[in-house]
Amino acid sequence: MFSKKEIVDLASQAHSEFIKKHKVNCKISLVSLNEFWNLAKKSKLVQADIKQKIPLKIGAIVLHSKKDVICLNQEILNQIANDPDFVKAIVIHELYHVLLKNKVKEDSLNEEVKSENRVDDYLTKEFPNYSKFFI
Repeated sequence: MFSKKEIVDLASQAHSEFIKKHKVNCKISLVSLNEFWNLAKKSKLVQADIKQKIPLKIGAIVLHSKKDVICLNQEILNQIANDPDFVKAIVIHELYHVLLKNKVKEDSLNEEVKSENRVDDYLTKEFPNYSKFFI
């Protein structure tokens, strides 16, 4: 079980690793479970999974705005992760979404799927030790 402090520390470590390769400016925030799911339900990809009754395993979500925010939730991370590297992998995955957000052309399911594929490609090439968590 990760404490809030451990999650914040792991997220900070992941961010430090990421910025050695890419400059990205965003905030990483722990949010309540209710707030997390309210944000997640706005995603076309999440909506499609819910509609198809696919179990959701979302560790983080990015709120894109003038200053992007990666939102994490302690309860969810503790349900899906027991390896500190998995928490870091989730954060790095989301950092790629921030980095590559300009490639998303519209708010659609198709574009969200393309975004996930782009992120997976970058993660596999640049952080193969973390990409193993997403196979």
